[in-house]
Amino acid sequence: MADYYQILGVSHDASNASIRKAFRCKAKVLHPDINHDVSSSDFLKINEAYHVLSDEEKRRIYDQRLRSGNFSQRVYYRPGPVRNPYQAYYEARRRQEEEEPVSKFEQILDQFLFLSLFLVGLFAIGYGVFRLWQEPIEGVNPVNGIVLGVVLTSLLLAGWVKWNKVSN
Repeated sequence: MADYYQILGVSHDASNASIRKAFRCKAKVLHPDINHDVSSSDFLKINEAYHVLSDEEKRRIYDQRLRSGNFSQRVYYRPGPVRNPYQAYYEARRRQEEEEPVSKFEQILDQFLFLSLFLVGLFAIGYGVFRLWQEPIEGVNPVNGIVLGVVLTSLLLAGWVKWNKVSN
């Protein structure tokens, strides 16, 4: 791996202004249109060195590789910051919803499904409490069903509230 600092003739702690100045001085000498005796590969080397050292993120990655001595692989620099995949998913969903508004039928169906599942959960809790106090079945513990019904119904309610916050 080439030492980009040595190619441009700057120190490792050089500022962006000094890197730009060194690149322009070298480009005037090594540009193929100005100096026909020099090969274009020399200009491409200083151009690559400038593009890596002038960008903060690329320079940080390059400096890490210099310190670690890992020169075996070529580095492909990502354009821009690395994003959270969950945030990208929600942004894509938001754009999709902006493009396609939800129909009135889908809204009514969502509300119907939520209410029916919520009522089934409440019925299961009520039936478990009834079985606990009235006629317990031998060998069956209704407390487990009550606890499970409470947990699942509360998760359903929390998911519904979260979904409405995200969609609005």
